[in-house]
Amino acid sequence: MFERDFSEKDVGRVPDEKGLSQEDQQFLKEVAKNIQFTNGHYQLPLPFRTNKVNLVNNREQAVKRAQWQRRKMKLNPKYHEDYVEFVEKLVSEGYAYKVPEDQSYDKQPAWYLPSKEAK
Repeated sequence: MFERDFSEKDVGRVPDEKGLSQEDQQFLKEVAKNIQFTNGHYQLPLPFRTNKVNLVNNREQAVKRAQWQRRKMKLNPKYHEDYVEFVEKLVSEGYAYKVPEDQSYDKQPAWYLPSKEAK
């Protein structure tokens, strides 16, 4: 029984495929249960180990990263174009939004993305 459950032998359909881990199987069940089709797009849960995700405030790091991004964009116009397009897509699809200058998110989960507008 132990050998069957914990074997390193091939268990997948493709040679050398090991099969799914317990976490993978649990996530696939979660996806099957919670997948939604909204506005022409599929929405599904993120593969976090728990539903209670503790996002560390990364504002200071995002500002430093944005300053670095700005320097890189000045040197590489194609990079600038691609990066701006990527961030605008995140915003337009509702995955991110600009935090107003007078608003602080120190007391709630937030994950900051560096933007071209960093000071």
